Amino acid sequence: MQDVWYSNLRDAAMKSWNPAKNIGGPINTPGPNGLASVSSDGNAVVLINVYNPDGSLDPKGLSMARRTPTGWTKPTKIEVEDFYNDDPENVDFYLATSGKELLMAVQRKDGQGQQDLYVSLLKSDGKTWGKPRNLGTSVNTKKAEFAPFLAADGKTLYFASEGHGGYGQSDIFYSKRLDDTWTSWTKPRNLGSNINSSDFDAYYTVSAAGEDAYLVSSRNGTEGSRDIFRIGLTPQFKPEVVTLVRGRVLDASTKKPVAAKIRYENLLTGEELGVAETSPVDGSYTIVLPSGAHYGYRAEAADYISESDNIDVTDRQKYTELTQDLYLIPFTVGQTIKLTNIFFAQSKFFLRENSYPELQRLIGIMKEYPNMEIKLEGHTDNQGDPALNVKLSLDRVNEVKKYLVARGISATRITTEGFGGSKPVGSNDQEETRRLNRRVEFRITKK
Repeated sequence: MQDVWYSNLRDAAMKSWNPAKNIGGPINTPGPNGLASVSSDGNAVVLINVYNPDGSLDPKGLSMARRTPTGWTKPTKIEVEDFYNDDPENVDFYLATSGKELLMAVQRKDGQGQQDLYVSLLKSDGKTWGKPRNLGTSVNTKKAEFAPFLAADGKTLYFASEGHGGYGQSDIFYSKRLDDTWTSWTKPRNLGSNINSSDFDAYYTVSAAGEDAYLVSSRNGTEGSRDIFRIGLTPQFKPEVVTLVRGRVLDASTKKPVAAKIRYENLLTGEELGVAETSPVDGSYTIVLPSGAHYGYRAEAADYISESDNIDVTDRQKYTELTQDLYLIPFTVGQTIKLTNIFFAQSKFFLRENSYPELQRLIGIMKEYPNMEIKLEGHTDNQGDPALNVKLSLDRVNEVKKYLVARGISATRITTEGFGGSKPVGSNDQEETRRLNRRVEFRITKK
């Protein structure tokens, strides 16, 4: 019977891989077992079939297993509203980089014919998925479309098709999503004869950097089998640029790893765009941010308050990798938390709109803990008149307090103080560190 296997990258420069290993139980059973997708952080896998408690498999659904320090959890059913597939022999799934979209290739009554591509969106409960939505007639034909892969930019779709025509039995195509309806796409383009052969070609995946792709093909297969191939991408078929951020989530006091969720959002709109999890082995995380936005991101864990971070990749034109550890502050009286994602115009105290998501989270915390009281503390750098800096820092925290009070937080729960440039946390000799001194913090005075 079919099992799930894996291989670790041995040499990144040479792009060579170690011998394949069987992933073992509880993912592999008497079978058949199939892995459909791996989350972008590597901590979860989507599996074909529902794993029943008695060890049997139900083909009418899909499951998820999560990484543990020693292996994987027992797969549990992924709940998708009104999920069914009228083709019991063929099904594919792909979990998008954001963790919020689940693409699938299934045959349904509202489809064009055979397998069609659909998307299911994660519901607000963060656990269940919405009714599958057909991607429309630009992508789907009366014949089979399958093996969907959505690049890390969240827009570029690669898929296999038997209905769009091409060089062989099935070819790989490329299309761009035009809006958030998920039904409007550019006309699919065949990736050409360098990638597609006269036989079977499918299951095309692209690295976050957009330099390499992997696919399954019948060409020159070992003893006539379908094998995995790697190919360099040409510019015309590359997805849009992304920035990869990785690091660890640490307890700010002990500096030990903490199991946490990572959430990232568009700071201008406040929309949450993706969710990831830390590795249960070492507390590491990975998120992938498409260019074109100013993002805020943070870790979340029980009994902690997060210090957010942000990155502006609005105009970034080149793939970038960054390392940034995230810190969680124990939720105890006396702790000070920096509100990193609060922004003011230079030398002004008016809040910019991209500050609102951070402030809404603080409001949420104070409503969840109705006895909590805080002291807002404002700081500047050492540039300019010291007395004016004290006034500016006080004006800024008073503006933050005003925002909180206007949204239902009692003024008696919030005190304020401005320190100007008297408490630097970085050198004032250069702007790179001087900017760290311009900050708003809150200290927990009562819980």
